[in-house]
Amino acid sequence: MKKTLCFAASMVACLVFAGCASPDGGCKTSDAAGTPVANAANSKCPIGGHDANGSGVMTSYKGKNVQFCCADCKPEWDKMTDAQKDAALAKVAAK
Repeated sequence: MKKTLCFAASMVACLVFAGCASPDGGCKTSDAAGTPVANAANSKCPIGGHDANGSGVMTSYKGKNVQFCCADCKPEWDKMTDAQKDAALAKVAAK
């Protein structure tokens, strides 16, 4: 019984801590019209990978606006090193 309870608790913890980084897991994508932001470095969220245009959630990084698909993704971005941020942006860079 204890093993089953421990296993169930650990599975719940994994799901909670997986957050936005999991594919389609946890991101609250915007229902915005998809209007691009001026001087935006990206059109897809560097954390969740979803459309970020028009979400209204953004930050400034190296002189560019970085957009996110939802408010849950920005704190994940804030935890990243500059090297991790550069790599994430390279994957979703606006063209």
